Amino acid sequence: MPAPTKFKLENSNGTKVIILDYGLTISAFNIVVNGINRNLVLGFNDPEFYLSDAYMIKNPYLGNVVGRYANRIKGGSFDLNGTTYHLPKNNGENTLHGGLNGFNRKWWTYISEQSNAQQAVFTYKSQDGEEGFPGQLDITAIYFLKADNSLNIEYRIYAHVDSVVNLTEHSYFNLNGSDSLINDHIIQANVKAFLQQDPDLCPSGHLGAISEFSKSIVKPTRLEEFLPDGIDTTFVIDKEDAEIVHAGTIESGDSRVKLEVWTDAPCLHIYSGAMLPGLKEPNGLSLEPFRGVCMECQGFTDAVHHPHFQSTLIKAGKTQSRNIIYRPHVNV
Repeated sequence: MPAPTKFKLENSNGTKVIILDYGLTISAFNIVVNGINRNLVLGFNDPEFYLSDAYMIKNPYLGNVVGRYANRIKGGSFDLNGTTYHLPKNNGENTLHGGLNGFNRKWWTYISEQSNAQQAVFTYKSQDGEEGFPGQLDITAIYFLKADNSLNIEYRIYAHVDSVVNLTEHSYFNLNGSDSLINDHIIQANVKAFLQQDPDLCPSGHLGAISEFSKSIVKPTRLEEFLPDGIDTTFVIDKEDAEIVHAGTIESGDSRVKLEVWTDAPCLHIYSGAMLPGLKEPNGLSLEPFRGVCMECQGFTDAVHHPHFQSTLIKAGKTQSRNIIYRPHVNV
């Protein structure tokens, strides 16, 4: 198997983003903080380590695109148009992040004629029946690094037949620069409810008022307040339509860096890395628990089983778009 190819985006501020064609993995998001490069995401130095047996077995979705269906599908099956579709069960009795070989393990095609120093465009055709899902999907992923250091990501998905789709980006952020835990980070989310969960972390179907969540998430709160379990919850973003809104913010422990997350997705799943597997790259990154926090902009988890949730159905002949923006700010 060939090594993943690195594609670099760079702007005049010295901000650099590295994307791999394997799993659309963001392995670096470097910004300049007081004259020093700081990587805001967890990523391996050696692209081939993403193909290693050690990584494949643990599979923490490090910086990958996630699909066809982010988060969990209860029972590993769903019904659509009178047919039951059976999916690989890779998370107990449930399907997580698209199955055993989701989009995080696919090779994406780089489209050079649509790409430049600030923009990278990739495509992938997901065949009918891939991981049990119905119908072919044609997907274009666009990564654009703006002059204000924002990384804008857009997924465009075309469906050949009716299907379900729920893509997200799964970077683990450590705004300190990955050498420490993220428990000192401050988090705040612009959300109005959360999806109550069963013991398997699948939605029960009930929406909890945000005042019922264990700790405040709508005002700035240190992640250490959520210990020992951390956060692994889907929140409903406080918005009424498909506009792109400010979904949440995280701030580094040293207060030097803030990262705003903007999206047109209806939900924000926050995962503070409690189950990171302790995997270590030789002479590189160590993936210890609470080393990074994910801000996953997505559709409603397991919407295929809850008709009152916003649907993740994509109709035949239609194109769906999802936008995610990571906007860092440096406090001098």
